[in-house]
Amino acid sequence: MAGSRILIISFLLFLPVAVQAEEKYSLPESITDAEIIPKDRLEETVRNSESDTKIQFILGVMYYQGRGVERNVETAVKYLENASSGSDSRAALALSYIYLLGGDIPRNTEKSLDYLKKSADLKNPKALFQLAEYYEKGQGVTKDRKKFLEYLNRAYEVGSFAAAERIAGMYRTGETVKKNPQKAIEIYSYIYANSAEASEKGASALHISAMYREGKEVAGDEKRGVLWLKRAADAGDADSEARLAALYRDGKIIGHNDKEALKYFEMASGNGNKDGDANLGYMYMNGIGTEKNPEKALEHYKIAAERGSVEAAESLAEIYNTGIGGVKEDAEEVEKWRSIAKRNRTAQQKS
Repeated sequence: MAGSRILIISFLLFLPVAVQAEEKYSLPESITDAEIIPKDRLEETVRNSESDTKIQFILGVMYYQGRGVERNVETAVKYLENASSGSDSRAALALSYIYLLGGDIPRNTEKSLDYLKKSADLKNPKALFQLAEYYEKGQGVTKDRKKFLEYLNRAYEVGSFAAAERIAGMYRTGETVKKNPQKAIEIYSYIYANSAEASEKGASALHISAMYREGKEVAGDEKRGVLWLKRAADAGDADSEARLAALYRDGKIIGHNDKEALKYFEMASGNGNKDGDANLGYMYMNGIGTEKNPEKALEHYKIAAERGSVEAAESLAEIYNTGIGGVKEDAEEVEKWRSIAKRNRTAQQKS
């Protein structure tokens, strides 16, 4: 990983990946399926829960997302406002998001900001971090470096791992604070040890790995660097999985192991990494760490090329041009993949 990767989160990035995939109407704070109130208990629950902010929040989410009930945004807003009035920070954050998004109800950025500030006042980590971002960038508020740092630190103090990663990055680069790489490692280690989010664990471990392996900010330590790279890979960071697999293939830093390389390239592929697929194409085509399988090789090369890999597209053009691995030669496929290789190269140069 080059440099300090800082996690910048917007409302859309608050949404858990699983929630985004399963629910059309996502919110920064949601509920589990186990919390959904069954239809046969709904009427009684509504009647007896006016002062129960947790139930009001659950009802608000149910009606906003249409989970267990017919979707009704006005009803959702009513329940969320009840919960927010009862000091439920999640409800205030949800209302901030709904008014910012608009569509189902008129967009109202002023109300959105008011609810975001209310959620922050109730010490919601996501709201505090979001406000920090607003003040840093001047989004909806006057740009204010002092308030940015205030809200960033408050978010960190109440357990925002996004804020922790940002602060670690500041110590790493010397942005706003005195440069302190060891302090950065300490905070990244805290995120890795305590976050339940695989993406946060992976990113923090990858930061530490890069610092030890590059040896520019702290004394170089390849052994520690690889240890943290493996931790990042095992947490599901796709780049780390591909990098660790490459180390197993190379064998210079850690013992050569094609089967481990294949395993981590497969993991990287599953997490959307084009280098994982490109390398799997090569390994399956040549029988490295597995039996030769030209069909699987083509499958992975094509996925990698479609994800933007120049090398994979060039490999496909060569395969169809020469018939490597018993693949039938095909002039049209050659031109197709050469064209895609050119397109991918242009895209890389622009990025």
